[in-house]
Amino acid sequence: MVESPVDVRGWSPRANDEVVGAVVLTRGQGGRTDGDAALLRHPLVPVALVPQLAYPLRWLEHAGVTEIAVSVRDANADLSTWLASPVNAGLSVRCMVDPYPRGPAGSVRDAVAQMAATRIVVVEGARLPLFDLPALLATHRASGAAITTVLEHDRRLRSDVAPAHPGGVYVFERDALDLVPAAGFHDIKQGLLLAANRKGLAVQAYHRTGITPAITDRESYLAATRWLVSNAAAGPQAFYDQFRRDHESLVHPTADVSPSSILIGPVVIGPGARLAAGSVIVGPSVVGAGAVMCANATLACGVLLDGAVLEEGAIADHAVLAPYTVLAAGTVAEHQLVSTTEKSRMGRRARERTTPRRLAS
Repeated sequence: MVESPVDVRGWSPRANDEVVGAVVLTRGQGGRTDGDAALLRHPLVPVALVPQLAYPLRWLEHAGVTEIAVSVRDANADLSTWLASPVNAGLSVRCMVDPYPRGPAGSVRDAVAQMAATRIVVVEGARLPLFDLPALLATHRASGAAITTVLEHDRRLRSDVAPAHPGGVYVFERDALDLVPAAGFHDIKQGLLLAANRKGLAVQAYHRTGITPAITDRESYLAATRWLVSNAAAGPQAFYDQFRRDHESLVHPTADVSPSSILIGPVVIGPGARLAAGSVIVGPSVVGAGAVMCANATLACGVLLDGAVLEEGAIADHAVLAPYTVLAAGTVAEHQLVSTTEKSRMGRRARERTTPRRLAS
């Protein structure tokens, strides 16, 4: 499987007289019924300290795509403020709110109606795309297809038996979106692609080896974090340029790390984090901005989001602590997302346990 059959050296949208725009489809804040899972699908949840939405935006920016619409089910002030912040300078990013369920294809159509682009990249906001976007665009252009859909093959499996998985990325010619009605719910896979086939429009698959991480729950969030942290420790991206290297770990200069704390494997420690004496981190793990590990606390292959606290002797094993959540002293959280709604229940468990349990082997 060859990712690009054409020569893409020196390719850029402007060099080829293309007007390329993009639509990022994201969930937004999520309703109250979404529960804790909504936290990890939020576009601004930090993934290895970087907001989730920053990954597709930087991916598009690096390929020269600067006109971008973020289509969101329900936006809030935090998202709008972040999109307008200096970190996104140079990008023309518009936040498009879908007040009623238009579906992925409907949302793309509505967003593109306010753009000048003639060729549109669509990416699911929960994806962390890291593959060669210029190669995808050049292949689409050379094929003359109206729609290109990315299909991915797991490199860990034999190429002749590995099933193809949707990569959550598409390229559309603007005219193809005329097939989407102006009202109602409309999907891409079960709607627009089928309509294009019926109309005889050229739809092609772009096969690539590798899986684009998609964050849908705690397990996928931790898997993406482990991958990013392991690679960040091997060779820091621009975001980590100011971090200091401590063996396999990256530590922000404003973090307060006790000399008697123990860091094992790749670890990323954010700004203002504090690690007390005797605290232990087994990587790949992340300690978010302002998070605290008290004396003898342990974090193993997990994440403390911003402001989260592990009290004395607390253990978080393959767990995620939501922002500003406190895991009570002596408490063990294993393979779970611990949020503020868990605090009272976790506190009762702590009082019932006189000593922490061992980490699962």
